[in-house]
Amino acid sequence: HMSVLNRMVEKIATNLQRWGDSHTVTHKTLALFYELANSHSSTRLMLTSNSINLILANHTEAHFQFMAVPSNGRLRTLYYAILGRLLTFDDMKARWEAFMAPFDITWARLGAGLQEAVANPAKLNDPDLQRMAVGLFRDLRGIIDAALSPRAYNWFFDWIYPTHFPVIQRCMEVWWHNKKVTSPILKFLSELSYNKSQRLVFNPSSPNGILLFREASQLICMFGNNVMQPAYS
Repeated sequence: HMSVLNRMVEKIATNLQRWGDSHTVTHKTLALFYELANSHSSTRLMLTSNSINLILANHTEAHFQFMAVPSNGRLRTLYYAILGRLLTFDDMKARWEAFMAPFDITWARLGAGLQEAVANPAKLNDPDLQRMAVGLFRDLRGIIDAALSPRAYNWFFDWIYPTHFPVIQRCMEVWWHNKKVTSPILKFLSELSYNKSQRLVFNPSSPNGILLFREASQLICMFGNNVMQPAYS
């Protein structure tokens, strides 16, 4: 059974690496991956697989071609929802933190690009910078979608707040008029604020619930106030 599962995971990885320009192959591959990861018994078995642990250690666009294909944008969210499910199956926070490390690098690169745009506003029209932002929020939406327990949700919230929220605010501030960027931001924010499976449970002495409400409200108001301007509407 383990050898069969390993072969299936190896085939999934190969398809995502080499057939990324085929939306049909990528979609069907991720659908199979999703079914495997949603079974309690197969998930437990998969986490003992060298192939799965290799994917978890090397999950970024640099390793999987399909993520660089614009038409596969929504599939990035599904891909990271699957990996998020595997990551939060047990209590191995160290593995979760190692998995999130590449995103810290992306946040830093995005923040640097936005800072450069202060002196050079034309930088905001850079398609690579916009694609980086869109990809980041789609990926993170998948991860938080899979965080169904309070434990997993708090891991994510403690990671993203307050360190990375200023970059989110800056993205909304400069790209509020660009729906290709704002839609992934708002969908990510919606998922982050969604109390599914009663996962939004903080320590009684923690202000995190209030902080989440404050940050979400600020972003929505920023977006809403801009789109309500007569010049835009």
